Amino acid sequence: MEKSDIEKGLVDLGKLANQEGITLDIAVYGGSAIALKWEFRRATRDVDIIINGDAEFLRKATKIIAGENDWPKDWMNDAVKGFSSPKGDHELYREYMHEQGGIRVFIPSARYLLAMKCMAMRIDEPGGSSDIGDIKELVGIVGVRNKSELCDLVESYYPKNQIQPKVYFGIEQIMQEVSRERREHNTPENSPGLSL
Repeated sequence: MEKSDIEKGLVDLGKLANQEGITLDIAVYGGSAIALKWEFRRATRDVDIIINGDAEFLRKATKIIAGENDWPKDWMNDAVKGFSSPKGDHELYREYMHEQGGIRVFIPSARYLLAMKCMAMRIDEPGGSSDIGDIKELVGIVGVRNKSELCDLVESYYPKNQIQPKVYFGIEQIMQEVSRERREHNTPENSPGLSL
């Protein structure tokens, strides 16, 4: 799904919510949030969301929208909730509101999305995608300079006892790669991502 597909799905969902007189708050995560806000990734397999509102309505509405657009039935799903944090911070992306109802869409801050991506640390997803490239891009956006800063950022959202060793190992590897890539591109020493 590209940004235009995601937007169409959200517009249609807002219209269906309005027809039912329902108002939903939806937080969009992962590749969908990246495609909507930062656009360094152009497409995503599905739309990862967490809903505040009528979940049963959402299930029915997403199936209707899937049928109308020939999309998979789970084009919008809440599998991401396993990586959410009660400390997560969001911003309003857009409102798709009408006279009787609609939806308000939120996206995580770049810092929170970076922490979530580190916690997921998927290396070889179906279709060849991974969280590694997203993490590298978000490191640059957030301005993380080294492994210690990235660990601190993740720990600001998640308790240490919930962070698996693979996350710390992955952070170390990623920040080494970021440092090497910055040196190869002659990035000044004081730029984000250099020191380890």
